[in-house]
Amino acid sequence: MLSLEEITKFEDLALELDSSEYWDKVIDELKERYIFNKYDGETVLRLLFITWFIMLEGECFGYKNINMNDFSNNFIKLYSDTKDSFKDDPNYLLIIGYIMNFTPEYFIKDYSKLNEYENLGREMVKKAFEANPQNIVSESIYRVCFESHEGYNKYQEKYKKNLEMVLEEFFGNRGGMGDYFISIFGAISPEYEKPE
Repeated sequence: MLSLEEITKFEDLALELDSSEYWDKVIDELKERYIFNKYDGETVLRLLFITWFIMLEGECFGYKNINMNDFSNNFIKLYSDTKDSFKDDPNYLLIIGYIMNFTPEYFIKDYSKLNEYENLGREMVKKAFEANPQNIVSESIYRVCFESHEGYNKYQEKYKKNLEMVLEEFFGNRGGMGDYFISIFGAISPEYEKPE
């Protein structure tokens, strides 16, 4: 079984080469770690995130004929299997809440529940932020989910230097998940449009 550091190297290669083969290796290794220890929060987060990210950007990662149904079923099952175990884990609430807030359709098969899941995502982010309100990463994700475009941009400009440093500390060794959040929150500009 590979360590998370070793898996991160495969993630880096997968990103660099846009290779579905490396992404599949990353997923297989994270699944093996998850089967070995279902309570390893970092493994769970990374497996959920990578599965979501491939569903979101699969063609960019070298997936030509991605079977979205398989990815979706695995994602929904993993979320269902882990949500109770990690219901008080601020990192899980923050990351999964963010994902759910912006793409609630990935968590359900019944699209009549989109608003319910979008709101659940916001509530998860809010709970994570309230557990640690002085954490700049929690506050940033909270503000993106709850504030207007102008409000977030004012906040981001005010705390830009601290935010960049804290993002690197918080996400620096977290593979594709870390790269995603560093790029999103480190580079939000006036052109940023918060989804409705």
